Amino acid sequence: MKRLLLLLTLCLLLPVPQEAAAKDTGRAMARLVKEFRHEEGFEMVDLGKLALSVMRAAARNSVETAGERETLAAFSGVTQLVIGSCDDCPETVRRAFSARVRKLLKHEEPILEARDQGDLLRIYATIPEEANELRDVIIFNESTGSVICAFGSIPMSFLERIASQK
Repeated sequence: MKRLLLLLTLCLLLPVPQEAAAKDTGRAMARLVKEFRHEEGFEMVDLGKLALSVMRAAARNSVETAGERETLAAFSGVTQLVIGSCDDCPETVRRAFSARVRKLLKHEEPILEARDQGDLLRIYATIPEEANELRDVIIFNESTGSVICAFGSIPMSFLERIASQK
C-alpha cells in the first residue's frame, strides 16, 4: 500500500496534468476483469460502495494516529475497487489477459511508469483540469498480469503531503 501511495505521489512531479484514462476505459477494464474471473487461477475482487463503507467503518475503530486518519479520509472518495490478478494463472491466460488490457489502454497515456525489480508498473488516471484530485485510477502490472481499478477520487493535497514527508 505504501508503495502504491508513493508511486501516486510521483504523479505530482508531472509538469502538466493530463487526462490519461477516460471513465469509459476504467469501466471497460472492470468488465474485462469480471470476464476473466472464471479462468483457471485468476483472482478477482470487486468491492462496491457498501463493502468499502463497511471496511472504512471497521478501519475507523482501529485508527490510532493522525496520519492513519488522514489516509482513511483521503480514500473516502473511492466508491469502487476492482482487482484482477493472473499470479496463479497458466501463462496462456496471463498473456491473453495482458494483451486485452494493453488493447484497452493503447490510446491512453500513463501518468506514471515505474520499474520495480524488473516489473513495469503503469498508472493511468483522469486528472480534471479544474479539480485537485485523481479520478478513476488504473494500475497495470504487465509482468504479473495484475490490474487495480479504483473508481472515485483521491485528493491531490493528500498526495502532496505524502510527497513532502521523508
